[in-house]
Order: sequence, then C-alpha cells, then structure tokens
Amino acid sequence: MGYDNWLPGRRDDQLHMAKNWSSVLASKGADWNVPAAEMTELATLTAAAEATLNAAKSSERTQIITAQCREAFDILVAKMRFIKRRWFLQPPLTDAELVSLLLSPQDSTKTDIPAPRLEAEGDVRFPDYGIIEVVNIRARGDMGAEDRRAYRGARIYYGLTGNPTPLDLFRLTEAPVAGYQLPHSTWTQRRNHRFEFQGESGNRIYICLCFENGKGVAGPWGPILTAIIP
Repeated sequence: MGYDNWLPGRRDDQLHMAKNWSSVLASKGADWNVPAAEMTELATLTAAAEATLNAAKSSERTQIITAQCREAFDILVAKMRFIKRRWFLQPPLTDAELVSLLLSPQDSTKTDIPAPRLEAEGDVRFPDYGIIEVVNIRARGDMGAEDRRAYRGARIYYGLTGNPTPLDLFRLTEAPVAGYQLPHSTWTQRRNHRFEFQGESGNRIYICLCFENGKGVAGPWGPILTAIIP
C-alpha cells in the first residue's frame, strides 16, 4: 500500500479518519455532490475494517485474520483515496471544511522533499514461536543535517523459504543479494514491526529495508537481514 502525505500511517488513525469522514459527509455530502452510494460504501468498508482490526488485536488473532485485516484496510484506503481525489478538492472545499475532514489545506508555498540518502537497517528479535520482530529501525550513518522529511517511514521487504502455501505462494529458493529480489513488503512509520508466521517455524526469512519520503520516493537498499523463524 502506497503512502500519501494526508493519509495516517497507523491503522487506528486511518480508521479514525474514515469514521470522521462518514460523520462529516452525513451532513455535508449532499452539498458536496457526493453520491449516497459512495457514502454508504465508505461506512460499510469502515465497519469491516474496524471489525477485522479488533479481531487482529484480540487473543484470537491468526495469520488468516491478519491477512484479512490487511486486505480490509487496503480496500478502505483505496476508497478513501478515490473519494478525496473526486470530491475533496480545494476549491470548492474551504480551508475550514478540509480541516473538519482532518485534512490540511493546500500550502501555496511548495517545497521539494528530497529522496532519502542513507540506507535503513534494523535488528531482528524472536519473541515467540512463529514471530519475528524487526526492531530499532534506523539510518545507517550520521543523520546530521539530513532533511527528516526524507525519512518519513521505512518499507520492509521480506521473503520466506519453504513450500508455497495459500497465504504465500512466492517463496525464495536462493539467498537474495538485494531487496528488489524479495517478493513482499510492508510500510511502517514505527521503529519496530512484528511479523507473525504461523506454521513457518524452521523456514528462513530474508529482510531488507529502505527509507521512503512522504511522496513514496525510496532511498538506497540496506543490508540483507536473515534468520530462522522460531
């Protein structure tokens, strides 16, 4: 899932924004010519995303529930992007109306956000069976006077060895030399990220990170990390 400056990185915050949009649209949607069907669909997708997120946070969480949560939020965010692109424009929306939607008014002073210059790296931790955590995500080298906007978040690329499963059809048959050879990725603004791989104990995981700025422009690949899934 790509990142946009207006879109929060955390799922809880994305859900909060989607709920807020539904609340505002209930009173303003007709004035902004947003079709009732679009508002209904947004509310339905928001409810579905909230249900899967609650399940993913519960003690009943499984790898299937985690995948369902990821899919529900991908669909919700796609709908939010569509609505914003189609109806949340400035003008006709005023600064106050944009703020009511938790969006920032346009800044007439444009500034370029540089691409990340430094590599990203992290450490691997094994808190439990089937769980891998990438922790202490950081830049390799001295940040010094670097523009922090270039390091808005990190994309974590990863791939597993072992036999393909319905949840992961793309497996590695040899060690990768760089991140572009890894089949999966996830984006995070946090310093730590947890993966749950039920049924994958004994398989090897390869991980590679790179920073992305607020526009999705990526920096250089970091080193390949690898571990056996406990």
